[in-house]
Amino acid sequence: MAGSNRSVVLLALTGVAGLLLLIAADRFARPELIGPGLLLFAAGIFAAGADAIIRRRTVERSRETTAVQVFTGTAARLMGVGMLILACAIGVAGISFLLGTEARVYDFLLRRPGFALVPAGLLFGVMGSARVLGARDWRTPARILATLPERFGGVLALLFGLALAGIGVFELLAPPAFDELVQSLLAPLQDAPR
Repeated sequence: MAGSNRSVVLLALTGVAGLLLLIAADRFARPELIGPGLLLFAAGIFAAGADAIIRRRTVERSRETTAVQVFTGTAARLMGVGMLILACAIGVAGISFLLGTEARVYDFLLRRPGFALVPAGLLFGVMGSARVLGARDWRTPARILATLPERFGGVLALLFGLALAGIGVFELLAPPAFDELVQSLLAPLQDAPR
């Protein structure tokens, strides 16, 4: 077990190194650091997700307080799957920057948004589901009412994720029909006086 802890820490540090490369790319105007930075950052997120799935436990720290929430069981696994989805998306972006094809990938996603909508919907869906299930301490009688707003937010994220994934699947299966629908929805906005 100690070996796996070291591996997770090393991969997490890889993610931190990626984040530092991204900051350096921005601060020092070095775009060649974006691809490696994204890939290293994705590796760190992937490690955290895999760890959450394997151990069935993940920890979330609050930004506003020093509170720590421990997600266990199915909720932790769902959060792990969400992290894997996010890591894959960031990894694809990193590869596109390394290959110098980021503009082509961006244009492709504008033409075929289903390829972005489905993973985004899955991400929102699994993270929302994890919120609905809640952290370990949310299950105590004293905390059930206090955590209702956060669980309601999870329901909203789940529904939003299902909608995004559904729209993405529709676009992937019927691109001309999707384009026609989008044009019909945007037509009133384009005809409105400015």
